[in-house]
Amino acid sequence: MKTLKTAAAVLLASVVLTACGGSDTGAYCDRLEKAEDDFSSLGQDGNMSDAFDTFRELRDEAPDAVKDDWKTLAGAIDDMEKAYEDAGIDLDEVDQLDASKLSQDQIKKLTEATSKLSSEDYTEASNNISEHAKSECDIDLGASS
Repeated sequence: MKTLKTAAAVLLASVVLTACGGSDTGAYCDRLEKAEDDFSSLGQDGNMSDAFDTFRELRDEAPDAVKDDWKTLAGAIDDMEKAYEDAGIDLDEVDQLDASKLSQDQIKKLTEATSKLSSEDYTEASNNISEHAKSECDIDLGASS
């Protein structure tokens, strides 16, 4: 199911497009810059679980200015990971997923998880983090409107 692969890629790409901060902003900005490189091959290398782990590290390092925004985004990541787990899909094999073999229940679980990516809360958090990344890290993530 190309839609599920695309949704997963959008989720993880938006992680890159929304990141910033850390209690030591300089160290966090360095980590953010590395994460951008890590995520550039998303969906090509079966690296979804690594990408989710990197996202959580960035969330944990976020400065107070964007900590709540990262918690919002982390909720979407956690829901997405659980949906894949509940659907019996290995995150590191999403790039090889044959959507025609998914049940309606699997599709429903994955669709519900990806729907959070278009929520107002998620969009606002993404924009806040992107703006913070630009102002504090001098990294243009392109997510802010």
